[in-house]
Amino acid sequence: MERVPGHQLPPLEQKGFNPDPKDLASARKVHQQLTDIILQLGTLREDSNGSFFVGPYVDSSGTAYPKQRAAAYKALSARYKGPFPSVSDWYDAMAELNRKFSLEDPEEEGDRDVTVAEYELLAELSDKIIVDEFKSGPFVINHNDLTVQNILVDEEFNITGILDFPGTIVPLASLCIFPWLFSDNLTGLVTDRDAYLDVFLNRECRWPSSALQSRELREKLMRCAQSRQNFELGLMGPYTSLVLPRLFREIYNRPFCPDIEYQRIADSRKWFKKLLSPGDMVYSWQRPNHS
Repeated sequence: MERVPGHQLPPLEQKGFNPDPKDLASARKVHQQLTDIILQLGTLREDSNGSFFVGPYVDSSGTAYPKQRAAAYKALSARYKGPFPSVSDWYDAMAELNRKFSLEDPEEEGDRDVTVAEYELLAELSDKIIVDEFKSGPFVINHNDLTVQNILVDEEFNITGILDFPGTIVPLASLCIFPWLFSDNLTGLVTDRDAYLDVFLNRECRWPSSALQSRELREKLMRCAQSRQNFELGLMGPYTSLVLPRLFREIYNRPFCPDIEYQRIADSRKWFKKLLSPGDMVYSWQRPNHS
């Protein structure tokens, strides 16, 4: 294992109304380097999206996924394991995984019907998220965990290393989003979305083969980046209940009415009836004390 020089990227918290020009320059330097990293990743193209990978299950203190989710992965048919030739195939596979997991998880008690309904609602949104121009590729290598903890810099704010690089293959549109450090509830010049977006949209690309060379293309993809990021975050669970209200506002321009949407899902899927409570034969959202 190689020791990488540098220290964790500081967010550069702003003190007062007028930020230090030196700090502004340092933050911009970081944004330029992050942009260059993403633009260079756009040169590493693949013919298809990645495949699901299931390693040996370890106890919950060592993995972000519960045991039943690992079992659901293994129970998927071959068509849902990848590699995936299109974005819709990938989204469909994630929907099938979530459906299987939520229906069979023995630890899911009480509101299982709500969990299943939310995954089904999320799956219905996939057609609104897919960018038609890139639904069949290109697919590129991505780092989906670019937090300040995973970015090392020196004293001059030169990026010296990127940690925990998963090397996952994703659709091009999934690379063209805000890195995770901009969603990490950190306040500072480094995590200023508007400042980063300005750099990302206007930075000249030094790699002619990059799929993100065009500034116009970057601008187009970033217009819907937040919805796409929320949608893909929901696919990974357990964030579905958090992202659905945001997605309904962003996509449909209306509030998310949970009970109405849950009932619509239940009424449109015959198999959903097996989730009725065996005692009083009602869904959890139909109970007077449901919140």
